[in-house]
Amino acid sequence: RQRPLPSAMKVYATMDTHYLLDIYECMKSELYSHPEKNISIEAALDLSRQVCLVRYDKEAFNPQGYKVVMASSKRRQRQKRPTAKTTKSDLLPHQEQTLANLWEWRDRTARQHDESTQYVCPNPSLLRLSLALPTSVTTLQSCLNPMPPLVLHHAQDVLECITTKHDKIASTPGGGKGNDAARGMLSPVMGTEALYKEAGWMTPSSQSKRNQGLLEEAEEFAGEAEEFAG
Repeated sequence: RQRPLPSAMKVYATMDTHYLLDIYECMKSELYSHPEKNISIEAALDLSRQVCLVRYDKEAFNPQGYKVVMASSKRRQRQKRPTAKTTKSDLLPHQEQTLANLWEWRDRTARQHDESTQYVCPNPSLLRLSLALPTSVTTLQSCLNPMPPLVLHHAQDVLECITTKHDKIASTPGGGKGNDAARGMLSPVMGTEALYKEAGWMTPSSQSKRNQGLLEEAEEFAGEAEEFAG
């Protein structure tokens, strides 16, 4: 997609055209002399026409597709710990919302740049970002190593959608339900830990431990994905 074409690509195109003419003549000769009747120039041209008639249509966006990432991670965890009732991949509400938002951003960015969604940001990386909830470019870079080029290029967009969704849900106890009732339960005399427990939220210390476990799970999931891809 580089314009103007660099000299190396021009040389490649020239050499490719030069050798393709010879390859065409060789294949034509082989087809003429092939003993089987169903292998001929006519059959090759017919198959070529069928390939050319195939039209590529981009897959429609599925807003609920992010749940596949969650399910895959949960399935791997349960295979390792079949007796466990819960897994480290059970995201908190605001983390799941962040994953959904990143899922939508990735699809939109992939269509904008005409790239595959996995090139924009692989599934393990989406999960890792949703668990870590980075709030700066520095923390974003520490979450993904190496960082996909388009994530780095759109770093501010990624951070904006993460912080926007996180702040909106974190400011509303229970995901926006019963906010007034929860606010009435809080007492200014209580400490931070007691306030969180009274409202039914996870305390900062327990949430920190949970996020650490989730990050470890995401890193393990990313490692297995890289081994599978290799």
